[in-house]
Amino acid sequence: MCPPLPGKPYIRYTEGDSVTFMAVESTTDFHHVVADYPRDVKLLHPFVPRLPSAHVTEDGIRVLPVLPIKITVFPNSGIFLGSTYCHAVGDGKSFMHFMRSWTSVCRSGGDLTDLENSLPLINKDVIKDPTPTQDITAGKVRATFVLSRAHAERLKHLVTAVDTEQQHTSTFMVTCAIVWVCLIKSKESVANNSSHDDDDEKFYCFLFPYDGRNRLEFPVPTTYFGNCLHPCIVDVKKSELTREDGIVLAAKAIGRLTPVAGRLNYLFMNDFGWGRPRKVELTHIDYDGCQEIRLPYPPRFSSYMAQIDTVKVLDRLQVSPPRGSVSTISVPLTHFDISWLSCAKVQRLFFYEFPHPASHFTEATLPMLQRSLSLTLQHFYPFAANIMCPRLPGKPYIHYKEGDSVSFTVAESDADFNNVIADYPRSVKLLHPFIPQLPSVARVTEDCVRVIPVIAFQVTVFPNSGICIGSTYCHAVGDGNSFMQLMRCWKSINRNYWQWVSSCENTTPAKDIGTEKFRGTFVLGRAHADKLKHWVTAHCKNSVDSETCHVSTFVVTCAFIWVCLIKSKDRVSHVVDNEDDKFYYFLFPFDCRNRLEFPVPARYFGNCLKPGVVDIKKSELVGENGVVLAAKAIGKRIKEMERRSPKLQVYDTDFGWGRPCKVELTHIENDGAIALAECTMSKAE
Repeated sequence: MCPPLPGKPYIRYTEGDSVTFMAVESTTDFHHVVADYPRDVKLLHPFVPRLPSAHVTEDGIRVLPVLPIKITVFPNSGIFLGSTYCHAVGDGKSFMHFMRSWTSVCRSGGDLTDLENSLPLINKDVIKDPTPTQDITAGKVRATFVLSRAHAERLKHLVTAVDTEQQHTSTFMVTCAIVWVCLIKSKESVANNSSHDDDDEKFYCFLFPYDGRNRLEFPVPTTYFGNCLHPCIVDVKKSELTREDGIVLAAKAIGRLTPVAGRLNYLFMNDFGWGRPRKVELTHIDYDGCQEIRLPYPPRFSSYMAQIDTVKVLDRLQVSPPRGSVSTISVPLTHFDISWLSCAKVQRLFFYEFPHPASHFTEATLPMLQRSLSLTLQHFYPFAANIMCPRLPGKPYIHYKEGDSVSFTVAESDADFNNVIADYPRSVKLLHPFIPQLPSVARVTEDCVRVIPVIAFQVTVFPNSGICIGSTYCHAVGDGNSFMQLMRCWKSINRNYWQWVSSCENTTPAKDIGTEKFRGTFVLGRAHADKLKHWVTAHCKNSVDSETCHVSTFVVTCAFIWVCLIKSKDRVSHVVDNEDDKFYYFLFPFDCRNRLEFPVPARYFGNCLKPGVVDIKKSELVGENGVVLAAKAIGKRIKEMERRSPKLQVYDTDFGWGRPCKVELTHIENDGAIALAECTMSKAE
């Protein structure tokens, strides 16, 4: 059940609820269906059940079905059991717990004795919610730390001098490094646990986005409007981050990825005609930033904690593109966009010096600001539109129609402008009155389509001091680059209203990446796996880091698959090799049951997975010892995390007529993943 925001989704069962169960017959060649050789991926689609469409109740709660099952019989040949389920209910281990229980009851003719010994633990309280219900901004302060050009240059020289192999040393890299190290050290200092070294081997991760424009497999123009961000993640041990050369080690780790990182150096370029911003603030980090670090208030700033001013609203307006300038249009969301739908809204504040009275602002500046925004929206109509979320299997899309508009609030504040934009610590709530509000509850149409507004603006004038242009927008409509395209166009029109010539280019339509796909199964027999394990173990014994090696069938299988994928991609593409120093990434899931900070029982029913990521240069992967290096990296990561990969035992699903001869994951054809499972007994040798 998905209630309107700010309500939280929950699982609900009532008397009469059921699972869709379908039984059909097929004349398809069963042996061809379960074969290992490549076949068209669409061959399996008729055997996959469809989830029923979601429906919306009268009080606006979206009801999502969880599981349908489809049994297909192939006369005199076999049976196919297909399932489609919502991952939000549980991970693979939870699903296989259900399957093993079902098969046990089926084989025993309805005897529940074995089932009672392994009942699922359906208790969400064992997972600690990282999003507390109380005010998580209470007691937090905001501060700005300035790293000058001279300091940045000194850090760059320090990193370059120590790490002579580093080819890319940038201001971004050293800034991230010093921020990362300082955060870890300050967290330890505030917690008063600097004398405890229990977690020195713990890995700390640093995540930052890079702009994928012109860097994807199918290049996207720099003017593309929408989401095109990829996450970059690096990790370093705490003991390394907190030692004397911790900044150098952090910079080295970050530097391996920063050649692809997009630069966000456009924030202070937005001059509407009264100068560049004095300060730009992102206020949504109050809720998801460094929540664990709580700095004590400096005594001389404690008085500011109580000075949370309100604003006087002068007007509430709606700004639309010029009438007739944009036709009714719908734009589908991409997979980059959809992933941001459930995330918090982006809140950004631009502060400008404006040494004029409020009357000058309302009479001379405000009318032009509104007109220029209207003209800008005709080129950036997705911001004036709404995001439409239809029932499943429908996909969300952006829809604009004549009359759609942007909320535009005008306010006045008597707060101390210099205090508001200061760098020293102040309560995070000091900025909240200048943030525009999007409706917290999306409306639902008669045909059960959820309508989500996209953006709201608030302009706050500080008489004789400054102006704040605040925005709150839904990340699903576009990333930071897209938002700044809007801002650059808006400020350009505002500054040159009569001479303005549109500088906003149309984006190039995305290429159709749909190609014919085939499905194949590759069996790694026990003998082959043992050979790989012996090979990797022998290399580990001869290496200096032999103690960190973790060699298992899962490790060598993943390593072998990773290397084969990279080599086969090269062979098929026939591209001249000039990316030997490019890093390739391998992501796999960890089962965290009984391994979290708050132990979760093995019988816990729900999602309990964490991602593991390793990276290796292409030149090393495709080299003679590529499989060994890949296995060492994957094994090291597993050992460091003290986790295990999920072993689902999918081939133990015996209903009484034998184990499955084939188990397929059909959704992997949509996202380029691979499915890994233990062999059937007949193929294990």
